[in-house]
Amino acid sequence: MKRRIAFNLVALATLGLILNYRPPVASLPPLTVELRNARALPGKTTVIAVDFVMKNNTKEPLLLAERRNSWGAYQWEYEITDATGKKFVLGNPQMVWLANALTFFGIEPDSEFQIPSYLDYVQVSTGDKNLFVDKRNTRIGEVIWDKKAFQEAMRESKSGWKYPVTVVGKFTAKIETWGIPGSIYVKQSNWAGSITTAPITVEAPQAP
Repeated sequence: MKRRIAFNLVALATLGLILNYRPPVASLPPLTVELRNARALPGKTTVIAVDFVMKNNTKEPLLLAERRNSWGAYQWEYEITDATGKKFVLGNPQMVWLANALTFFGIEPDSEFQIPSYLDYVQVSTGDKNLFVDKRNTRIGEVIWDKKAFQEAMRESKSGWKYPVTVVGKFTAKIETWGIPGSIYVKQSNWAGSITTAPITVEAPQAP
């Protein structure tokens, strides 16, 4: 009788464990990234518009270097693989900094920050702050002052990549510090590492 009671108690305890079992929840990394709203622009065979979305999954604000200074300008990168298998790596076109200071942007807890981007095979204008170009064609100065280089760039821009293309975004950062160490005026970024988006496919632009 005692053995049967003991067995029933064990069975009830086991059943209770089964009913109350909850699978462990996978914790998200502090920062996740994603590409959204990608589209090839009509009438521009080598330009893709896409949003680089960064999400803070922590309970504290994330502080990172802004793209408008040389510390943050090269943190974002895109890789395009076209229909022929050819690869293009696109980055910030600015290589010369006449005015430069370390500034930061923040992402609040459980919030997103969006970087609108235009991906272009070749740079013929420095006016768009959201531009990313193939790293072989970052020609500030050369394109502006060299007529031959400008003409070559224009020829290249008519070829570019062949659709459909696969696009992957990458964000790489290190801890950046502004100010005098030990003083109250020090400001520092608080995330370092490298993270890559899932690949997305972009079809050829629709005829206008």
